[in-house]
Amino acid sequence: MPWSTGDVLAATGGELAFGDPDATHATVSTDTRSIGNNSIFIALKGESFDGHRYIGVAVDKGASCIVAASAAMEGVETGAWKAAGVSLVLVDDTLAALGRLGRFNRDRSHVRLIAITGSNGKTTTRALTASVLAVRHAVHATRGNFNNEVGLPTTLLRLAPEHRWSVVELGMNAPGEMTRLGHICRADMAVITCIGEAHLEGLGTVEQVAEAKAELLDTLESSAVVILNGDDPHLRKIASDRGLSPVWYGFCEDAHVRAEEISWEAGLQRFTLCHNGERVRAAIPLAGTFMVQNALAAAAAGIQAGLTLAEIAQGLEAATFEPGRLTIRETQTGIHVIDDTYNANPLSMGAALTTLSRLKEDHRALAVLGDMRELGKGAPGFHRELGRKAAESGVAGLYACGDFAGEIRLGALEAGLPDHCIYTGTKDALMERILHDIHTGDWVLVKGSRSMGMEQIVTDLLCR
Repeated sequence: MPWSTGDVLAATGGELAFGDPDATHATVSTDTRSIGNNSIFIALKGESFDGHRYIGVAVDKGASCIVAASAAMEGVETGAWKAAGVSLVLVDDTLAALGRLGRFNRDRSHVRLIAITGSNGKTTTRALTASVLAVRHAVHATRGNFNNEVGLPTTLLRLAPEHRWSVVELGMNAPGEMTRLGHICRADMAVITCIGEAHLEGLGTVEQVAEAKAELLDTLESSAVVILNGDDPHLRKIASDRGLSPVWYGFCEDAHVRAEEISWEAGLQRFTLCHNGERVRAAIPLAGTFMVQNALAAAAAGIQAGLTLAEIAQGLEAATFEPGRLTIRETQTGIHVIDDTYNANPLSMGAALTTLSRLKEDHRALAVLGDMRELGKGAPGFHRELGRKAAESGVAGLYACGDFAGEIRLGALEAGLPDHCIYTGTKDALMERILHDIHTGDWVLVKGSRSMGMEQIVTDLLCR
């Protein structure tokens, strides 16, 4: 949707240093690499960059309006920009201004918005929910991992008049962030998938993670719908403490949206979707019972949006996902690779190992694991526990890399996995060993935090 300079002033509360308040602009950007003609450029400042240094580049590439911090513009020569007809809007904080622009666009679009957060499953649930709603509506959704104080408003700035629903993903790693995100997106529905040991470096304890995620609920209007995982005790406590009556989903008896009769058939996880006495057979192209929980969250949102269970089942099966989210791929030599390399924390690692154990049936299971990041002082203990869980899951071989590979090894040894079945080293060294050990029919789980680059191992396995 087009913007006037007056819209920018109204949204940000900024001051017009010069320019025409009635001038119109096509798009909003924070990156000069993607800026186009007649754009608004917001000069963000971070720890290692300062967008104010690139204002001249933005103007040269066609920016017609600049949003900049007043303090950063002191003493800066702006005569050439003024002469070129550029508008300059001065604000106290450009990051806050970006958020206000995102909120302004969200408000004028009149879409209904679903916000999804949780320690695990945010991105998958977002994809499933968007696919469900798309059966009947024009849907706008978060792309990639644009889920923080830059990514969320950037996402909202993509809203267009044809959109009827928006599905956004919210991430955070410190107290207060979710409150700011909640106020930016003004959700009509809020979904929390689960609470676990994630971002402990910035939050401290799982209880503090729960409170930080629950900040979203405190930003909602009284008319908003709250959808929570009924199998998660932390979410039960959050609802009880706040006196909420949420829509529960999960495997628990009191869930409003439940799944029964789960099976894995021909590359699809099939289950019976149950709601209010109605039962429909559904399927998702993802393994793991926790993925069924994510599908139930999407189904609950779809029901609240007025879709039938048949439409919801259609949307679930049609969903597409980015690589690295528990997707199963088979090599030419008959080896099954479970690619769960997008990210990792203790909860998702445990779930992935459980999935590996269930899928392998009578075949061997191998686990290739990298570090779990952002766990703070408890990181060594979490990695040792990971090694124990890997051993207890029945793996025939455990391959670990990263700073905490030694802890994974110790945990596996303590749980009884023989020393000759455990290997640590660089990714290249592990790959060499895996290729020596692997057999046709084996199931291989590859998982680690995003920064570990574990997808390299998946690529190498699929190329051999």
